[in-house]
Amino acid sequence: MNERAAKLKVFGSIPDGRNRCIVAAPSLKAAAEAMGVAYRYLRAYGSQTFNVEEVGTAMAEPGIPFARHMNSTTPFIRLERGRHKPDAS
Repeated sequence: MNERAAKLKVFGSIPDGRNRCIVAAPSLKAAAEAMGVAYRYLRAYGSQTFNVEEVGTAMAEPGIPFARHMNSTTPFIRLERGRHKPDAS
């Protein structure tokens, strides 16, 4: 693992009440920007995640948000920066 990857953390939240959104970022502020949510929202309702699947998915493409329905076992969907839910949800 390189030094840059070692500084990344994976943050997750359910910003729309339906979809779990995750992103690998160096800070909570950077994660909020990548997800397209307010920093104060992510600080209050999000958290760092240590879930193996979420960490593996998000660390594969740092700074890119991923989402899936919160009760789903399907793979996460890659989103555009600044988005926190898939178009079809």
